[in-house]
Amino acid sequence: MGEPKTKEEYEKIVKECTQELKNSSINPQIFIKRANAYEQLENYEEAFKDVRNALSLDHNNKQYIEKAHQILKKSTDKVNSRTPTNIVRGLITDSCNDTEDIKKRVEAAERLAALTKDMAFAKITGQEGGIELIINALMNEVNKKDNQELRVRLRMALIAVLSKISGVKEYTTLILERINKTSISLLIDTADEKRAYLGMDLLKTLFNTAIDLPISKIRTLAQAREVSLNHLCNLLVQDVNSNIKVNSVHTIINIIVDKASAIAFTGTSGFVTLLGCAAEKDERIKPMVALAVSRIISHMNGEDKSIRESCENTISDWLNADKEVDKIKGLSALASIFQANVDVGKSILLSKGFLADIMDTIDFESEKFQTIFIDVLSQACADKACRESIAERCTGFLLKNLKLEHKNEIRTDSALVLTKLMFIRKEITEMLLKEDNLSDSFIDRVIDSKRDLNSRINAVEGLSYMTIFAQIKEKIANNDVFLKALTDLAKRENQPLQYGITTILSNITQYPRELTEEEQQLKKIKEFSKEESIIKDDVRDNAEYVVKRIEKVLKNNGILTLIALSKTESANANESLSQIFLNVVTEKKFRGQVVQQGGVKILFKLINSKNNTDKGKLNATQALAKIAITMDPRLAFKTTKATDLVRPLLVMCKNGSLLQQFEGLMALTNLGSIDDDLRSKILKENGIKTIETLQFTENVMVRRAATEALCNMMYEPEVYTSYLESPNKIKLLVALSDVEDFETRRAASGALAVLSQAEEITQHIKKVNYGYEVIKNLLEDKSEELQHRGAEITKNIILNSSKGDENLNRLKNMGCIKQLEVLTHSKNPAISRCAVEGLLCIRKNNLL
Repeated sequence: MGEPKTKEEYEKIVKECTQELKNSSINPQIFIKRANAYEQLENYEEAFKDVRNALSLDHNNKQYIEKAHQILKKSTDKVNSRTPTNIVRGLITDSCNDTEDIKKRVEAAERLAALTKDMAFAKITGQEGGIELIINALMNEVNKKDNQELRVRLRMALIAVLSKISGVKEYTTLILERINKTSISLLIDTADEKRAYLGMDLLKTLFNTAIDLPISKIRTLAQAREVSLNHLCNLLVQDVNSNIKVNSVHTIINIIVDKASAIAFTGTSGFVTLLGCAAEKDERIKPMVALAVSRIISHMNGEDKSIRESCENTISDWLNADKEVDKIKGLSALASIFQANVDVGKSILLSKGFLADIMDTIDFESEKFQTIFIDVLSQACADKACRESIAERCTGFLLKNLKLEHKNEIRTDSALVLTKLMFIRKEITEMLLKEDNLSDSFIDRVIDSKRDLNSRINAVEGLSYMTIFAQIKEKIANNDVFLKALTDLAKRENQPLQYGITTILSNITQYPRELTEEEQQLKKIKEFSKEESIIKDDVRDNAEYVVKRIEKVLKNNGILTLIALSKTESANANESLSQIFLNVVTEKKFRGQVVQQGGVKILFKLINSKNNTDKGKLNATQALAKIAITMDPRLAFKTTKATDLVRPLLVMCKNGSLLQQFEGLMALTNLGSIDDDLRSKILKENGIKTIETLQFTENVMVRRAATEALCNMMYEPEVYTSYLESPNKIKLLVALSDVEDFETRRAASGALAVLSQAEEITQHIKKVNYGYEVIKNLLEDKSEELQHRGAEITKNIILNSSKGDENLNRLKNMGCIKQLEVLTHSKNPAISRCAVEGLLCIRKNNLL
């Protein structure tokens, strides 16, 4: 039978093929036969779908690939309209067709790469068979030697397109199915750094998009992930660019995205390879290994038995090997594991015989081995149980190293570990403080900018422990070069480093803390029992020494250092940073310097940071409160709004210590005296209720400050009105106007003087049994301020009374009117004028 020529014959073939596909196993040749029939019927949409189905069953069939290009071209030629779909079809055809001119292919591929940055075009590219055609085009490029520059551009553009399509969830599986040893080598071309990065970015996007795939596709996902991880781990031991190795570890971290993938990876040789990279010379890789292990453990959600066993077995094998390179690898891996997860590292270090076996032979090991072992001990000291075990088994070795003058690295690193053991064994502390030049060696490391960063970080950490002692505080504060070196180091975005610097500065600027009664009793008991404290009383910890140290810190870029440290994401570092600012502004003369150099902005940042503790936020608020108490808020808070301080001050008034409550109220008093906007803000933040609550505290200073803050708020109409309607509030003010504390009496009577202009208030005062007695006491007081307030209240009661008012008789009988007459002769014109006005009102209206 000849070739069909009529439309009816081609339609018949379509029906026959469709039936055959339903009744028999799927065969790519049947799809191609039906595609040819559709092509003749000019139904290119269906024809292309059949070619795609055939390619999905036979990826590398050249005839099918040519047929796909042929149909795409006819489809594009048929429809002249420049729709997105037709544009994409044309670009796929031009870029993937091996017979096209290479320059034209590159132009098409690069244009397609630009278009697919838009998710809509990425979807169309996947829909139009771009995945199969692009991967096959990349495979065909393997042995091409001509026009290398253009072919490199072509490969990069095609990989970029695939990377964008990999972010479209419905096409994820198609790409996963094509990930194998051959394709992964093409995608990650280590001959060129940029191409390698492109391929790695594709994998990151692909596996992140593949989260929550249907169960039916899990096997495909697992196989693709295994191939990718094996390839990336192999790169870590190959002679490739170190930047590619670093990015390989970063890609591994991004590929392992859930519990299943984490558990699966820890049982592979790739995981062993990754651990071994902790011994790499490139300083960037070691922390990346620690980060990778940390992420893997976090994905396990507590079920980390497999990784514990894998790590322990691997490290034991390396340490028991004959070659030193393997032993070094084992210790380096353990150091990284401690950085990643202390509990996993602890399970290895404290396993039966681990430390004992190493200590049996440590004196015969190389200097390099000993140096890394000491680093492991330093990392392990983060855990209490590890510290105790190290103190028991390793102290002798570490103390012996202190005498090795010719091995400065080992000597200084050993000193660092010993600083972390100071609170375990007292003799360690005594030894370290006797070895005065040990702290000097730490200081020298910090100052030496040519040293590697890890060495300087370790020195900072050592000093963060040693600066609890007054003699070390003084030594550091008097070293201008060291303090300036901290500014440079603070700019490094390294959390352990930033935390160490904040701890040093916090220690040397810390004022002596007043002991509670319980703490004082405990101290006496210890002294009686001759139990010596590790930190002994030292005159250099007194306030006058602290002020001098702070002054030296500020003269040596102190505020700039604190500003640099404010970039940290460590909650502990931010808490220390807040404490340092509080230490600095405790002395009034330093507050202006903090304001001038941008400290206020940083304090607001610390208050609002998610990466700060509640204690840190309160300390930062207290620092701003101190500034607001002694400086004009309009000048102190130029770069920020003074109103932004109201809410944190009120939070501190609710949750802070007595001192913080007092200083918070003092700051609110100052803010409330400035303008209507600030008083309105206090009102909006429900501040009046908070302040009034603190009037009932037993602490005299807090009660006083609360009353003073309220006095300033009386000019706010809403507050004024609330007192008009509340006899109980007036009763409290009358009571506070008669307490022993002068400042409280002054504030409360001042509020009454303002309020008593309203008749309702004078009526409330009259109803207080002892009210007139309080007024008389004010009038008779030696203080002119209280006399003035008493005269103002008395005058207002008179002005708001009528003839025959029995309350006027009560005033007279109490002696208030007589005392008012006495005050007409006051040398203070405000008092005499007020008294005269009250008496004139009585006489003019014949009230008495």
